[in-house]
Amino acid sequence: MKEADIRQMLARKLHLIDADLELTAEEHRIVLPDGRTAVIDILAKDNVGRFYVIELKKSKNSARSAVQQLFKYAAFLKKKYNLRSDQITCVAVSTDWSELIDPFSEFSECSDYQSKGIKILIKGKEISFEEVSTNFSPGGGEVLTEFYFAEFRDEKRFYYILDKFVAFLKKDVPFLNSVIIPCIYLGDDKKIINGYGFSWSVFTPSDEYNGSILRFIEIYEKENPFSDDCVEEFELYDDEHKVLIDKCLILISTIFNSSLRNGEELNVFNVHSLNNILVTWNYEDIISIGPMFSGGIFDNDEITSMCCGYEGLHPYNFVTKISPKNPDHFFYVRNKVLGFLRGNFIWKAGVSKILEDTAQESVIRISIFNPLNLFGLLGDLCRSGETKRIPFLNIEEEFEGNRVCYYGSIVWDGVIRDMSISQAMDRSAGLSGSAGLGGTRLLFQMGNMDFLSRSGDKFFAEFGLAHFILKKSDEGVSFLDTSVEPFAWRPINGEILSVQDFIDAHPSLIDEMEEFEKYSA
Repeated sequence: MKEADIRQMLARKLHLIDADLELTAEEHRIVLPDGRTAVIDILAKDNVGRFYVIELKKSKNSARSAVQQLFKYAAFLKKKYNLRSDQITCVAVSTDWSELIDPFSEFSECSDYQSKGIKILIKGKEISFEEVSTNFSPGGGEVLTEFYFAEFRDEKRFYYILDKFVAFLKKDVPFLNSVIIPCIYLGDDKKIINGYGFSWSVFTPSDEYNGSILRFIEIYEKENPFSDDCVEEFELYDDEHKVLIDKCLILISTIFNSSLRNGEELNVFNVHSLNNILVTWNYEDIISIGPMFSGGIFDNDEITSMCCGYEGLHPYNFVTKISPKNPDHFFYVRNKVLGFLRGNFIWKAGVSKILEDTAQESVIRISIFNPLNLFGLLGDLCRSGETKRIPFLNIEEEFEGNRVCYYGSIVWDGVIRDMSISQAMDRSAGLSGSAGLGGTRLLFQMGNMDFLSRSGDKFFAEFGLAHFILKKSDEGVSFLDTSVEPFAWRPINGEILSVQDFIDAHPSLIDEMEEFEKYSA
């Protein structure tokens, strides 16, 4: 059957697309003032005056161009007749949807036009039409909020199980996007008994792999039954497939656990704990499995950053690169980083201003470490005399060969306070003073982000500490004055005192932490 015959038949059966459609024209020709032309296969109109641009394709090869032509014809229709996007519906009609379904699904989700897909069914001389269901996938490749970590004492046994586990993932669940990072501990922490281990991080799969996940579960549940009552608490990602992914991962861990011996462990940690492991353990070869990693488009640094949740999941670290010339990505990441800083008002306001003022073509690199309060820092100093938990903010903006650098830190006003940690916590949290060091620490650690937002900066202020942002450019060094509206960059006058200066001037705080260590033990 020729395409012209199908077009004529469809023009007589427009009610299959919408009950209220009436034919405006077949092969409707549009000529713009500059001479550009377009021919719409079928132009129809419904009972409220909305136009339907209907594009017909009869083969797989011709179907590939349907989305491009729908965009073109809709745009020409708008220009010619002075229409709005909401007055136009785009309809793709094809005998073959094998290559058209994905781009059309993307078009349906992301364009300003309403759209429909219609499949042509031909049997002999009979022809019928049915609506196509789109399968748009939001993508994202988000790492799950928790990961597994397996620990071993014996090196030979470690590598044997590692190879066995990787082979299992590649053979039985190749559709699951996984990253394995083998680690060896060479430090002197006596609490770490099992010095060999590997992490297993999993990323959200595309919807098209859910059938494979379901088949995997059906096959392996028969051999490795487990009770849903024993399922660990997983906070993965909220969508309709959450339970399916939960069961898949727990089933794999159940199978894996059966191969472990005494002293060997498989534990589940929050995603940000991977950062702590990678800082203190040695790791080299990263093993990535699944369709997300099959093309080799991510380097090891990018994979590590993704596994640690550095773009919004990690509560302390945020690392990314953006540019305003890609506005959708820019505003998506901007909202994420401002959400990440919701407990730090100065840095949040400063980063917001920096991103608002950046040039359209600039490239911006962001690296933030924001551990919210001084308690962990003082605990490190008490236990080992050093710490890596000093907050910092680095933002680099490059534009046409020029570079502007922004540095965030904590500064001290130089006034020595006769105040304990517990007193500062009580005052910043609005407590009566009876909670004590242990109680106030629990409030800070167990409290939600709203509590930390209200109390974090107040806690710093009790000791004369404040978050601070410097700007370094060809014009010199300045600081962001957030005490005025609108915020302004001002020259620095006088000496800047750091957190280290504050700690050196308050040795009693370390003594107080030592008392708390005894109390908590």
